[in-house]
Amino acid sequence: MIFDEETKKDLTEDIQLYLQTGRKGLIDKQRFLDVVAKSEERTPVLLQMQDIIIRGKRNIALFMKDLGAVKRLEDERDAIKETLMSKDFDYTTKINTLESFIHENKLQIPMDLDAQTDLITWSDKYSIQLNIIDQQHKKWIEFVNILYKAYKAQAKKKEMAENISKFLDYTDYHFGFEEKYLEDFSCGNFENHRSRHAEFVANIKKYQLRHNNDDQDAVYKLIIYLNNWILNHIQTEDKRYVECFKLNGLS
Repeated sequence: MIFDEETKKDLTEDIQLYLQTGRKGLIDKQRFLDVVAKSEERTPVLLQMQDIIIRGKRNIALFMKDLGAVKRLEDERDAIKETLMSKDFDYTTKINTLESFIHENKLQIPMDLDAQTDLITWSDKYSIQLNIIDQQHKKWIEFVNILYKAYKAQAKKKEMAENISKFLDYTDYHFGFEEKYLEDFSCGNFENHRSRHAEFVANIKKYQLRHNNDDQDAVYKLIIYLNNWILNHIQTEDKRYVECFKLNGLS
């Protein structure tokens, strides 16, 4: 039997939240082992962790004080992944090791840290060499950072709801702009690109609904999702239409 993607996705989110908070009861060990044992994938969902790094001796753990630091610590993270993927390192040991780090070091979401730190800092590597789109992407990221800072500052529910709505409004504008020219210029990947946009918006609205229904973890999970999805979309999928736009005079 192979577990469906929804089951593995839910477990991934549980593990990510567990790594952030150390909250007991989030992860069912046996459920995790069953998913890994019955899945055809070689890489367990456990490897999705982003917020713990190990430096030097194994008894030294540093909690990621800011999600934005993940991008600057890719080498350390990749080294952890290689260790966790080792065939000689069984899955039970992986869970026990992670639990030890979490409980021994009393890791938790660092709400007391600088609330002004950005989640995503714009750099040239995110540019797709189309100025009008780059400017929109910068503004898009700015809305993500506003949402992130509000979360770090423990903003009230109403303020968080307003920030999510503003992010969605700008996302609709930006996606509409891209899709108009993709269609007008008859770019080959138009339908697929529009489909990816629609899927993204639908997922954001799900998190929005969960937040409106008092799901305490909704905003945290939304931020994780935005951080992963947006940068990947800009650097891979958006770059596919650059040549088409430039050939039609857009710059």
